[in-house]
Amino acid sequence: MAPHHTPNLLLQAALVSTIHPGQPSANNPTAISEATRYLQSWVECDVSDGMGWAAAAELVASFYPAAGRYGGTSGAGDPGVVERAIIAHHSSGGGGQLSDHLLRTTAGAVRSLLLTLLNSKIRTGSAAGFSPETRLFDGVWSGLLWFDNDHQSAAASTSGEVRLLCATIGALAVRVAGGIPALVQKCNTNGPPCPTPSMALQVLAKIPGEASDCPTRSTADVEADMGPCLGYVLDVMGQVLVDNGGSATNAKLALQVLSNWARPCHVTLTRLANTVAIPSSPDRGSLLDVLVRLLSAPEPSQQPQQTVSLEVLDMAAQALMVSVVKGSDLGTPTRQSVATALLGAIPSRGFLVHPLTVASEAVWEGDECVCSLANLAVTIATEEIDLVVAGAAPGCAELIEILMGLQVHRVQAAAIAPLEAWLAIQDVPLSNRHPSLHQELFARVVQALLVRISYPPDFTSWEEDETDALDRQEFEEMRRLVSDVLTTSYFLLRVGYVEGVIASVAIRQSSWEAVEAALFCLRAVGRDVSDETKKRTEGGIKSAEQLVVMVQQLCSVPLNQQRVCLRKAIAGFLGIYARVFNLYATDSILEVLLYLKACIENGAANDGAKAVRLIMIGCGKSLIRTATQVGSPGDSTVQTGSGNVPAALTAIMDAILTHGEEDSVRLVAEGSTRLCMTMPNSALVRSSLIAVVEPIVRCSGMALEFIQSAQSQQQPDAAQLDSSYRALSCSLCAFKEVCRFCDDHSPPSSNRGDNSNSSHPLAEVLTGVWPLLTGISASPLCRSHYGIMSACLAVHSALLSSAPDLIAPHFAATVTFIVQLYEEQHTPSALDYVAAAVEHFGSTNGGDFGDLTELLAHITRCTTSYLSSRPPLDCPFQIEAYFDACRRYLLFYPRALVACQEFGNTFGLGVACMNECQGNDCRAALLYLAQIIGHKNLRVSTDTTLVLQAASGTIDVLIAQHGEAICKKCVSSLSGAAPQMLCPAYSECLFATLAYLCSVEGGEQLANQLMSASLEDDAKRLTLDTRQRLVSILLGFAKDSTNRRSKPQAKLLLSDYGKLCKGEATPEILQAYSYVAYAG
Repeated sequence: MAPHHTPNLLLQAALVSTIHPGQPSANNPTAISEATRYLQSWVECDVSDGMGWAAAAELVASFYPAAGRYGGTSGAGDPGVVERAIIAHHSSGGGGQLSDHLLRTTAGAVRSLLLTLLNSKIRTGSAAGFSPETRLFDGVWSGLLWFDNDHQSAAASTSGEVRLLCATIGALAVRVAGGIPALVQKCNTNGPPCPTPSMALQVLAKIPGEASDCPTRSTADVEADMGPCLGYVLDVMGQVLVDNGGSATNAKLALQVLSNWARPCHVTLTRLANTVAIPSSPDRGSLLDVLVRLLSAPEPSQQPQQTVSLEVLDMAAQALMVSVVKGSDLGTPTRQSVATALLGAIPSRGFLVHPLTVASEAVWEGDECVCSLANLAVTIATEEIDLVVAGAAPGCAELIEILMGLQVHRVQAAAIAPLEAWLAIQDVPLSNRHPSLHQELFARVVQALLVRISYPPDFTSWEEDETDALDRQEFEEMRRLVSDVLTTSYFLLRVGYVEGVIASVAIRQSSWEAVEAALFCLRAVGRDVSDETKKRTEGGIKSAEQLVVMVQQLCSVPLNQQRVCLRKAIAGFLGIYARVFNLYATDSILEVLLYLKACIENGAANDGAKAVRLIMIGCGKSLIRTATQVGSPGDSTVQTGSGNVPAALTAIMDAILTHGEEDSVRLVAEGSTRLCMTMPNSALVRSSLIAVVEPIVRCSGMALEFIQSAQSQQQPDAAQLDSSYRALSCSLCAFKEVCRFCDDHSPPSSNRGDNSNSSHPLAEVLTGVWPLLTGISASPLCRSHYGIMSACLAVHSALLSSAPDLIAPHFAATVTFIVQLYEEQHTPSALDYVAAAVEHFGSTNGGDFGDLTELLAHITRCTTSYLSSRPPLDCPFQIEAYFDACRRYLLFYPRALVACQEFGNTFGLGVACMNECQGNDCRAALLYLAQIIGHKNLRVSTDTTLVLQAASGTIDVLIAQHGEAICKKCVSSLSGAAPQMLCPAYSECLFATLAYLCSVEGGEQLANQLMSASLEDDAKRLTLDTRQRLVSILLGFAKDSTNRRSKPQAKLLLSDYGKLCKGEATPEILQAYSYVAYAG
């Protein structure tokens, strides 16, 4: 039975819930819990509960005296009712006398609690039957008048209780037809009782927000109520702003009202210009004039004490910006005239200029005001872009200067704002711009950005910066956003951009932060400059020459005279311009690489590694050409006098292994290997690779030696052991990259046709590396280290892919190691190796290499046993790797898959995982099932097709066992139960199942039954007719599965089915699929 809600019971419950020191119920959690539940039941009771609303009206009326009291008649309310209830409640518990302060504080807290709950009740339902003239509405209004007249202090008039009353009366007004005009009329009452301007403004400011949050009335209905009230609202604001309302508080409230009402009522600049601020005094100007006056320099007659506060400036800028943005009057002659006058106020009245100066001088306190003024200036520039770029109207040039000043402003948000204006100007053709807004302007913009994106002189690194003088997030956001402006500036300035940036710094004389900023600006346009220099245009050649000179100057400065930030910037610069050096600085490339080696050794390992990779890839041919000399035909030798390329490769690899992390090591290994593969003959390829691998072998050998010695020590040096693990892991990652990019058996210019094992680039390398891999496999400490084993298995997989013939003699031993490791650790990388082995040997050798069938059975048993002891969610990587391996079996060695004793278990495990998993592991299982079920439509070789057709009987049995579960899970997941990322895989699996059923005798009826039953359970919000149409269309696609268009259309249909279930689409969306199915 629902609780009975009365004013007295609600008040008592609020008293119990509002704990204060000495309250009788403070130590009674049961009483507090019961009171809280009672109040919550009042909030959640049915909106038609008249008693609940009546209790609210009576309760609020008891809080505050009736409005008639201020007109000379006695009020029915008693302002002390809550206080007396508190005293009685306190006395009943044996408490002592309460102080006046505690009594007032507790009474306010009780009223605030009940008003907050009343707000929730209004918003969760509809105050049906309560028109604005009802007792509830009048009770709230009486409370506002009571605060307005009996509590004249500013603190009381802006208290939380007043804000709650304003929100409550606004929420009531917007939920009934005619409520907004009635409330505005109350604010406009001239005779007693009437609110003060401050209270009226507070109420008016709440109405738009409450209207936008009201779900029970349409936006059009609410705006229709607000529209007729706008004239009065603007009149009130004009009166307050002209007279300043007697206080800055009133001015801020008036500006807040303007901002809030201007959005829904679409108050344009034209409307502000045509609205007289004080109708009785037209000579006082329009409302727009008032706003411009606030945002301009003070008039000579203005007294010092009348200076506008920063908060008023902030609110005025925000209010004016609302009317400037995308107004409905854009493009009209009136709007153009108003905008021209607004721009003219900049030089004539100091519009924007003066308030920006005042706000900028007030460090910290004026920052928010600076941001608002900056946004206003940018909004005027972008909205009136045609007028501004023409430059004909007074104030246009001054606005550009304001934006230039903001671009270098100390406030980050203010400096970010002008970027939008520069991009808007660049969108305007040069023929439509004033000449001063061509190259000249953007050359200045680039110079301003050079200043603004610079680090502070005393900055070292983000980790060591303890002053908090520079906010990392803001600084990095600034640099990210300026890239677009820099790019557009380059396309306008071309060679002038490069000249201007380089001319702004002198490498040896300029500060390090200026050089770093210049390098950032050059990196931002690196690709575009490289494209231009490749064309060998006059400007491109000139840019390249200046860049080469700059590189030489940068590399000549000792590293110990450069900050780490600058080293990183130089490395990034050298990498991005690799293509320029390849064409214009071929003699200096090796010197650049050696400089990058030094950067790697001095705190810029990651940036240096990226640059090394780019230079080795982009400058490979030039580097080899300058480092080799041609002797007899077909013979080339590495010069010893031009830098010795193999020695440089060894030195760089040694440096990155010592100072870099795994990602950096991979980058250098990739670049080095790709450079080696461009060598002119096989001998040089092999010798260069040996130079690259030599430090890898040496580093990993030393690490392995220490790890093996630590095995016999009771307390090995933990730090040294961790360092050895890291070194070994990095070395293995490097060698894996070497293997990945050595899959080309014959270099491009090789004259040898011998592709035997001895001619493979890795042949000699593997001779030195294989004992190392064997030692790692045999080390107990290495085998117990997950990271080392994963890296070792990755190397084996890379070798299998790049040089399968080379590792053939070791394959049996490797597989034994892989299986043992999987049994011990269930490492996903072990399954990745199995997948790679199946892909190679299953396809190239007819599937006769080793007993891969038994291998699949064994890993299936191991995986099933492993998953039986823990939830599938705890081992997603193992599941994903397992089903990826199963898919390789299906595609490259299907005979081993269907002949495997555990084939049925692989299918069953896939069904189990699709029900339990939620990520990439689930996707892998779904795709495996979809390919097994839909094997008839797989695009595979003829032999594979024949093998799968021969096994169709076994597959039929598996689908008969699991088909229903698959359908139900897929339908349930597609209805919204699964993450969006898995929906394509669920769609794939469901379509494959339905297509298979429709291809067998009697299967179509079964598919219809399964889909109908599944939709009935999981798509209850869809009507029977919609579900039947959905099934009919989907089965139509399934029956025509051989048509290439059927599957994509079916998957799109299932995607829209999810939208239907979520209410994001209507059943009419199925009509288009009906036409497609019919046409198909």
